[in-house]
Amino acid sequence: PGLPFPFKLANPPKEEMMDVQNTVGYWGPSDSKIDFCEESYAVTPYIAEFWNSTSSLIYVVLGLLGMYHSIKTRTCFLYPTIFLTLAIIGVGSTTFHGTMRWWGELWDELPMIALGGLFLVGLNGIHPFTRGTTGIYFYIGLALSIVGATIAYVQFQFYEIFLHSFTAMIVVTVAMSFHVKGSSASGQTDYFFYVTLAELISGKVVWSLEHALCGAHPMVPMLHVLWHIFSAFAAYHFVLFLMSIRYEKLGYEAVWRDSKPLAQKSAEFGKFPMQPYDAFLADNKDECSFGSFHSKYLRKLLSSS
Repeated sequence: PGLPFPFKLANPPKEEMMDVQNTVGYWGPSDSKIDFCEESYAVTPYIAEFWNSTSSLIYVVLGLLGMYHSIKTRTCFLYPTIFLTLAIIGVGSTTFHGTMRWWGELWDELPMIALGGLFLVGLNGIHPFTRGTTGIYFYIGLALSIVGATIAYVQFQFYEIFLHSFTAMIVVTVAMSFHVKGSSASGQTDYFFYVTLAELISGKVVWSLEHALCGAHPMVPMLHVLWHIFSAFAAYHFVLFLMSIRYEKLGYEAVWRDSKPLAQKSAEFGKFPMQPYDAFLADNKDECSFGSFHSKYLRKLLSSS
């Protein structure tokens, strides 16, 4: 998929890139708005960028895996929705790299914009910007921005519209997440945040190296494969971060598989080591209520003390 990181898009001159536009295969001439370093139709005449296309399936695998576990453990409907969006991105990215056509690019990038919006929805009721009247204005502005950016991108087909729109959502998401993480008592919540951040930074590095070194070595195109891996796991782990911080603010600990199915006070949350994904079952009826969690959190602590 496209790059969710803040850097100036500067495509290398055509002579420094593989001659993607002039290589015609099964899907016809490329009309995508961005080129990548992998040579088109070098492996098979039926797949434009074979390695970029097949490596995109990691999004599908992690998305479906996340959907399965989040539905199985009866988490809030938001989390299976985010994982489903991640899987759709994988199908779109596979199609885009496999065809290098504009319609395939839209299938890849428009769900990415939706994913950025869902990440911010996941912080609803936790960050001060997302509570009360401020939160209403925040999400109205987010919705209008997403709709406006999508219409403008489809209409004008200008790649930077997508790039900067998605980048802005990711930057805001990371900044807001860092703010709410600072008030966390959970080592598990910290773990998911910093793993996500490390994967995002690693993805940014390999993406930049691919564009800077394209044509310098035959293995450079494989850097985009690494980008797919890093960014897919970053999205996967960020959803786990959203789950962990939300349950903690609700005053519940995830129910551990080796303990009684009773919730613990949030103050005790950080004493436990990181648990497997399928331990995320909260004994809580309000986990999907997107309001201010602080009053509920305090009442739960007082009532359990």
